[in-house]
Amino acid sequence: PRTDHFNVTIGKAKRTIKGKAHAEFPAILKRAAARNRKGMHHHILLVGPAGTGKTTIGEQLANCLGYEFSAISLSEGASEAHILGRYLPTGKAGAYQYHESEFVRIYRDGGLFLLDEIDRADANVLVAINAALANNGIVLPKGKRIDRHEDSIIVAAGNTYGHGADRTYA
Repeated sequence: PRTDHFNVTIGKAKRTIKGKAHAEFPAILKRAAARNRKGMHHHILLVGPAGTGKTTIGEQLANCLGYEFSAISLSEGASEAHILGRYLPTGKAGAYQYHESEFVRIYRDGGLFLLDEIDRADANVLVAINAALANNGIVLPKGKRIDRHEDSIIVAAGNTYGHGADRTYA
């Protein structure tokens, strides 16, 4: 019979996850739970047509690992400020104050962050993301540096491998 959940065992922990398990879920979970030689989680890229479950897999991975989940769509209009945060005139007498992004919060405190539509992202946004992932630290506006939390997992999802338009995706 079809169920609306599946069970996963990670180490000694057993979890029940809402939804149907994707055929690739066990392999993706294994990669998400693994760490590199520096003790950091690996980065993950999910590629497939719309509706194949990429976002759902991200949410289920976070649930399995007991991590907080957040995401952003990097479609047209997303800027580096959506990744690094921004200064806004919200302080006393309109003074500018830094407002961190969800990406910064998950990167600093741990959790799973999904960069959806990565193949549609602006080149400047990709440079900011690449710097954060390659350096295990981010230099925020005004020069403050934060380090990547060891329990921060970054997952990117897209419809293509970024080699340009095809018959389905322009």
